[in-house]
Amino acid sequence: MNTMERYDPVADSWTTLAPMNTRRSTHDVTVIDGTLYAVGGNDGSSSLNSIEKYDPETNKWTCVVSMSTRRSSVGVVVAQVLLL
Repeated sequence: MNTMERYDPVADSWTTLAPMNTRRSTHDVTVIDGTLYAVGGNDGSSSLNSIEKYDPETNKWTCVVSMSTRRSSVGVVVAQVLLL
């Protein structure tokens, strides 16, 4: 799945946002300085080493530097603005 939706609790409604460049499941997400990062996962046939970032101001996903190892069912944490 490469889709993303945003929930508005005031309107009690969902809005479809820009899709990720790569479909993925079993990935993790985190936020750094208002930017959402989708890390690793599985595309249905293999684990991924790719990372994408989402900018809510432009409603666009951008690929960033990939991890050196493919990972699915991954966990991420932000420590001092570093993605670990």
